[in-house]
Amino acid sequence: MEITLDQQNGILIVRWLRTVRSQEYRVGIEETRKILLAHKQEKLLVNNQRMGVLTMDDQGWLAEISVEVFSQINLKKLAIISSTNFLQQHTNETLDARVKESTPYFETQYFLSEWEGLEWLKLPE
Repeated sequence: MEITLDQQNGILIVRWLRTVRSQEYRVGIEETRKILLAHKQEKLLVNNQRMGVLTMDDQGWLAEISVEVFSQINLKKLAIISSTNFLQQHTNETLDARVKESTPYFETQYFLSEWEGLEWLKLPE
């Protein structure tokens, strides 16, 4: 996992570099959580292309963490870079809808390239 803080554009970038096990995933999300809360980033890019598909337990855990954090930081825009794997895309969309039920509004867009996601995040609101 790689986490980059683009302070110039106000974007936190999270990249999963390979398929991860549940414990690795949770450690990575906890690190992301700390940085989001410390810097109150309103724009987030998550590159899931290499991550694989989350277990049901990890999906539920991620939804809880996301509701907590996104509510505190006032997230405005979320760019998700997804693979062409249907199951991964479906999981992303299901989680997004679940989190949005319990958080202030934020916009989500899905992309197949990180460049496109970054360009969308840089657009004026």
